[in-house]
Amino acid sequence: MRAALLFAVALLACDKHAAESKATPPPSASAPAAPSVQLTLDGKDVPVADAMIRKTPTGLQVYLGKGGTCEEMAQHVYMERTKFVLVDLDAPQSDVAKVVRVWHGPPDDADPGGKVTLHGDPATAQKVDLDLAFTSKEAKLSASGTVSASVCK
Repeated sequence: MRAALLFAVALLACDKHAAESKATPPPSASAPAAPSVQLTLDGKDVPVADAMIRKTPTGLQVYLGKGGTCEEMAQHVYMERTKFVLVDLDAPQSDVAKVVRVWHGPPDDADPGGKVTLHGDPATAQKVDLDLAFTSKEAKLSASGTVSASVCK
């Protein structure tokens, strides 16, 4: 009788362990990570589905928004879409670039201390991760977080 009781308890414990392992599936490696950037303009969120970076004569420029292309960045002609923001950066010192100006329509100077940290070299990489930390009081713009930007050649 005691052996049958121990066998029943062991069987229940095995069933409970099997149910717990089925309840939490392993994380999917194929799911793309969503951008973890928070971009607001006039207190409203600006969706950032796309980010691009390109070299300019004086530094770098970053596009944050939805649906832009490298051709549009090169020509400075953007088709009407949702809101987007362009960010002009000084030439990076090491891996940090100072934010000079933000564009969301009319240009605005960035608040002092705004910066973008680059993880990768836009001259050689196809994608560069960017840590954003800047504001523009005049534009009521705020950007923080990390985004992966395609490099426009």
